[in-house]
Amino acid sequence: MIEINILIEKQSSRLDFVINFLEERLRISMPCILDRETIDSNLLIIDFGGSRQTDDVLTMYNSGLLDQRNELTQSKPSIRKCDHHIELFPSYDTAHDIRFDLFASIFFCLSRYEEYQSFTADRHGRFPAAESHAHANAYLQRPVVDEWIVLLHDMLERKWNIKLPPPMPFDIAPTIDVDVAWAYLYRERIHPLGSQLKKLVKGQDALLQEQREAYKTGHDPFDTFTMLKEKLQAFNCHYFFLCHHAPPIDTAYFLDKIKFKNLIREQDSFATVGIHPSYASAGDQAQILQEKEWLEQTIGRSINSSRQHYLKMSLPLTYRDLIASGIQHDFSMGYADQCGFRAGTSMPFYFYDLIREEQTNLLIHPFSVMDVTLKDYQSYSIDQAIEVITGMKQRLRDVNGRFSFIWHNSSFAQLGAWDGWDRVFDVLIER
Repeated sequence: MIEINILIEKQSSRLDFVINFLEERLRISMPCILDRETIDSNLLIIDFGGSRQTDDVLTMYNSGLLDQRNELTQSKPSIRKCDHHIELFPSYDTAHDIRFDLFASIFFCLSRYEEYQSFTADRHGRFPAAESHAHANAYLQRPVVDEWIVLLHDMLERKWNIKLPPPMPFDIAPTIDVDVAWAYLYRERIHPLGSQLKKLVKGQDALLQEQREAYKTGHDPFDTFTMLKEKLQAFNCHYFFLCHHAPPIDTAYFLDKIKFKNLIREQDSFATVGIHPSYASAGDQAQILQEKEWLEQTIGRSINSSRQHYLKMSLPLTYRDLIASGIQHDFSMGYADQCGFRAGTSMPFYFYDLIREEQTNLLIHPFSVMDVTLKDYQSYSIDQAIEVITGMKQRLRDVNGRFSFIWHNSSFAQLGAWDGWDRVFDVLIER
């Protein structure tokens, strides 16, 4: 394995976290060296913070962010926009080959540093995209961390005329949230009458006809699971099931229905099933465990993946609760209100607890697009949504990234004005 050494002034858990991430992405070894006096001249070296003007050393600016411990500044990083990339923590000292703190930039994004700073939460207590540094500086829809990895990869190859391992190819990772399995069928007996009466009063004739047709034919508009299986059979898919019923937000109406349990088991036979911790479980680890145990009993195996319902999360507490509940993979890292890259990357990375200053074993799988974001939050038309998706996928192809998205089984139905959005779904999974 190719080895590129990092010459540093002092060791830190923050730097170790970044180096571990880069080693995984670049598929090389990057050990750190502290002693500047005993450097083997045959080593390939990145001098992090130094300015050794020699042909055999690559120098990088050090802003000092990674040397800090248990210290959070409320200031946002400065930014410099170049022709093909964005630089956070830039230096105006021309003595460096890399004139911005690339390591600190990655750490700022992956650690979600700004989510530990003061911000104005939305009505669900979430960190909104509008509060982010990426939104304020117009780079939210760019996978900047993935771009920096490409930049570093190319600089390393040019500097020493070496060939690094090829990156993993672009791929698509669909994920499906099941908040409500059926719109009309398998509800309590009083539901059909009350639901139809409400539609009649509101003059929702088309939806009333859809509901009556479901009762007549036994085909529910939310029951798109067979179609999803056919469309997604070539992908490694994850399905997240809501397993708590507390309307109006937590809508798992069917927990006592064998039909619902069989549905979950069927998806588990060909995809990875995970828990969709309820809105009510936020800040309540006992509730997460209760929901997780119900799902585990239903499918007969342990569950280690999750995505927060409503993407309701607060760092670091939500992730600490998930870790304590035995979750090893979380898929909540994205925004509800805007498409884009919340952590600046499309690739998985481990959660870094900024309060405890330690890397954990919880692997974060970010997503960049959600159906509800496109239609409801950003009010895109079908054609506008397709244009946004096409652009993001191309940017990810350019950096050998991973296009992960959220879709709901219900987002094909006339109910909720989803008619025609199957076109958008087809573009999402188009290779």
